[in-house]
Amino acid sequence: LLLPALMMMPKKGPRRPGLLGIGTDWFVLAYYAVQIAVMVPYASTTDLVRQSFVLAIDTLLPYWVFSRAFNQPEALTGAMRAYVLVALILSVLAMFESVRRWPLYDAVSVHWGIDWDMIVFLERAGFLRAKASAGHSLMLGCVLLIAWGWWGVVRTELKSRVWVWLGTLALIAGLAASLARGSWLGAAFLTVMMLAMGRAPVKHLILLALGGVFFLGIAAVVPALSFVIDMLPFVGNVDSENVEYRQRLLEISLGLIRQSPWLGVP
Repeated sequence: LLLPALMMMPKKGPRRPGLLGIGTDWFVLAYYAVQIAVMVPYASTTDLVRQSFVLAIDTLLPYWVFSRAFNQPEALTGAMRAYVLVALILSVLAMFESVRRWPLYDAVSVHWGIDWDMIVFLERAGFLRAKASAGHSLMLGCVLLIAWGWWGVVRTELKSRVWVWLGTLALIAGLAASLARGSWLGAAFLTVMMLAMGRAPVKHLILLALGGVFFLGIAAVVPALSFVIDMLPFVGNVDSENVEYRQRLLEISLGLIRQSPWLGVP
């Protein structure tokens, strides 16, 4: 999809510079070169060629298409609208999967004969971790997390407050259905950042804090809501070993970063 889009775009224009026409191009190209350079001592020639091709698809091609295609603010906003629309559909599918305990898309790759090793019936505290067509609940959480950030832009264009509330609730429900706690933390941090950069930040941050304390207070005394606290990372008891595993992973990663802080340890 991206390569034909790059080939069909006008080559040059007042707001569309040519190849290596802006300073950021050189930084992205240097980042790509560093990624290849750090693998040279560890990879065979064949693997180096393969990695160079994969990194070009993952790094260079998306950058060159997006930096040239969205040369007007309206084009970027339109892309955000399209992404959020898909995310809202995924949220509805995720809610259905969670309630019915039915992974809708698992049978597709089986029927196609594709060995997709992440086709698993994941649960957390007895609840199905929805994934819709994202392939995994963690991927779905990341997709909806990005949509949550862009929803802050898209919702300002909606004239009806009903649609704003419905979209907000749908994305929250989709994130909840994924049971991806890393995405929950990311969404909470993103919400705080958006409120801090918006209008009347102090007022909205205080209201958010009071609302969070009020909800946690109710959840602590209402047995039907106590599972919400148990689900939270660092606070709850559900799958606490996953949090400990990531803490240990961070400790080991920091040790490797200290060994080679500039180029990393592949």
